[in-house]
Amino acid sequence: MAGATPIAGGLLLLDKPAGISSNHALGRAKRILGIRKAGHAGTLDPFATGMLLCAFGQATKVNAYLLGADKTYSATLKLGQSTTTGDIEGEITDTSEIPLLSLSEWQALANKLTGELEQIPPMYSALKHQGQPLYKLARQGKTVDRKARRITIHMLKVTSWDPPLLSFEVRCSKGTYVRTLGEQLAGIADTVGHLSSLRRTSIDAFVAGQMVGMEQLESADQPLDYLLSADQGLLGYPVVNLNASQWLRFVQGQQVADLPKCVPGLYRVYRVDNLFLGIGEVLPETGLKPRRVFHVS
Repeated sequence: MAGATPIAGGLLLLDKPAGISSNHALGRAKRILGIRKAGHAGTLDPFATGMLLCAFGQATKVNAYLLGADKTYSATLKLGQSTTTGDIEGEITDTSEIPLLSLSEWQALANKLTGELEQIPPMYSALKHQGQPLYKLARQGKTVDRKARRITIHMLKVTSWDPPLLSFEVRCSKGTYVRTLGEQLAGIADTVGHLSSLRRTSIDAFVAGQMVGMEQLESADQPLDYLLSADQGLLGYPVVNLNASQWLRFVQGQQVADLPKCVPGLYRVYRVDNLFLGIGEVLPETGLKPRRVFHVS
């Protein structure tokens, strides 16, 4: 089976606790695992919990291919109050009456926010304006124009309604701000709101049951055992296997032309003994071009 042989480093599905930044959580995991090179594929706000996809060692080479993955969240929206940040960490900026709607009526409103829509990123975000993160400008009381982004809401399901708290689940595309989505949902109900909780439960094919808690990681005798091989984050890509002469050329950064006919696109590349070699792109008429290559001892 492709990917059966482990490589240096790997992926960690960390269950980020509330109250710390994603970078802080990554730093703690680095110290526990004893691996210096690390990165994460998608920031979680400090108040949020859940899946933080961390890559260590050579596995950081696949991060760029994970950033665009769809994600699933569970959230609770507190109606009747808006805040500066769109969540519980901000100061209250406005209040409004809470509509007396049924659960099914809330779902009908949520259905209007599924599919493709535009969303203006919040000022309290890590996006940059002229080199400055927006949240730093927001803390200075500044507001700048932000371009609306096209996002996709694949699923938006209202799960409970206990006024003033409305809970929902959402599966969405890259670039979606669930805080802003909550504000949008409140807005079409002619009220205001902010998130009181947010939890990321999946990234692409990775699911909640695969997550490892920080305390669990810290108390483990062999924390490295929680690492997944880097190719587990690329299961959506097809596989190409290379023979001895082919894989040597691939890991040296050379194009491999003598392949069976493959559809153009990105591939997970393996040796015939199932060692993951990296990511390659099959180009029309020219063969397999290395895109990310892993060191092979």
